[in-house]
Order: sequence, then C-alpha cells, then structure tokens
Amino acid sequence: MQPDQQKGLSVLITQEMIAPGAVRPLHLVPAPIALGDIYYSKGINFGTLGIGTTGQVLTVAKGIPSWATPATPIVYQATIIAPSSIVVNDGGVGLTTNAGTELTIISKTITNPSVAGQMLLMANFDMVSPTVANDIFACRIYNPAGSAIYETLRTFEATTDTGTVTMTAVCAVAASGTQTIKMTVQRDTGTGTVTMQNNRNALSWVIFPGASTVA
Repeated sequence: MQPDQQKGLSVLITQEMIAPGAVRPLHLVPAPIALGDIYYSKGINFGTLGIGTTGQVLTVAKGIPSWATPATPIVYQATIIAPSSIVVNDGGVGLTTNAGTELTIISKTITNPSVAGQMLLMANFDMVSPTVANDIFACRIYNPAGSAIYETLRTFEATTDTGTVTMTAVCAVAASGTQTIKMTVQRDTGTGTVTMQNNRNALSWVIFPGASTVA
C-alpha cells in the first residue's frame, strides 16, 4: 500500500509482507508534518511531539516523551579570602622536645570579616639533624578553634636522615573575628631533638564560601 501524502490527512503506513500470509500491523502517522516534529509509537498508531523551544530537553513521563525546561544549576565559585601562601623563616633553630612539650613551627593570624565557610589548610616543612635514631615526632595542624585536626608521625632511622612532612586538612572558619591557625611538632617517643630546616617551612590556606564543599 502506498502512503497517502495529501496535506492535512493522516499518513497510512504498512510494511511489506514478511512471510506468506503475514504482514506487519498498520500504523497511522499524524499529518501534516512540521519542521522538527518527533513521532513516537503509541502502540497501534503514532503520536506527535512538536519541536520544543531553545534550551528545553527531551524527557519522558509515563512512557510518553515531552519537552521540559531544565532547572538552573547552582554553581558555587570558590573565593580566596586569605593569602594563598605564607612562608616563615624559623631561623633553623633546633627544636628540643619531650613528651610534655609541643613546639609551634608556624602560627598565623587570619582575619576573615565577611564569609563563613570551609578552610583548606596545607602545611609542609623539612626536618633535619635528628640527634637520636628512631625517635618519633608528632606533627599537627590546628584549626582556628584551637583543635588539632590532623596529625602525622615522622621517624628517623639514623641521625643522618632528613624528612619532609606534608599535611592537608579541612575545617570550618567563622565569618568574622581574628583567628589563629598553626602547625606544631612534638617528640612522641625518644630522647633526642630535631631541627626544622631554615626557609623550608610553609603554612597555606584557602577559604571557600559556606555553600561550597571541600573534598
């Protein structure tokens, strides 16, 4: 059967015979055909979905296609409130520690007058010249509330060893006020001392708005 191509009428479609005495079912395609029309099967005939508008996306509800306007995505842009890098020269002083003494390597005051949120803290320093082999030193980052939020242990198998400590942590930061962050070292076990290498200590931070997430 040839399709009826008259404007304004439904177009009748059939398939060729697929086996002796067997043909595919008839389907009716609505007409007239407009630019951008989408036709979809409704089982025994076809439905029509006219072209959507700019920015719409094709979706499906209860098995029927339709156009929908997508929700506007929420984009949070990180804002750097504080300097991105603070480098402190500690003078290369040998830090003498014991089980009850925790010494501050770097302590910095930040002022964040406008935006509460999450703060990413990054600290690194070089430790050299341990006086006793196999001593263990605890290295920590403290948040503005004065709590240790990250700790790592560093040991030296020989007095000729050196080591770089790198720490990263995330914490909350208030919208106002003067706040202090710091990194420290404390001898965890042993009897010796260790030296923080001159000009190789850094404490960096970035503050993100409250709606942001730092992973």
